[in-house]
Amino acid sequence: MSGPYAEVIGDPIVQSKSPVIHGFWLEKLGLEGRYERTHVKAEGLADYLAARRNDPDWRGCNVTIPHKQAVIPLLDRIDPAADRIGAVNTIL
Repeated sequence: MSGPYAEVIGDPIVQSKSPVIHGFWLEKLGLEGRYERTHVKAEGLADYLAARRNDPDWRGCNVTIPHKQAVIPLLDRIDPAADRIGAVNTIL
């Protein structure tokens, strides 16, 4: 499937309701795109981000357990609030 998309990542991730919630609003507002869940293990986090950086359709992701802190050194920059908190919830 091509076209713009975003996703939620974590380990585990099957329990996430985010695709249903965001999918509802994409459809309701008539916005092009999709929202997925992607199972990313700790040892695959750097490779996941490297691959997504090269995907022109990827718009970003929400980050859930256990990656909220582990993604920080893998990012180009971090919002000051996330830096103070020491955790990231959203990557663009």
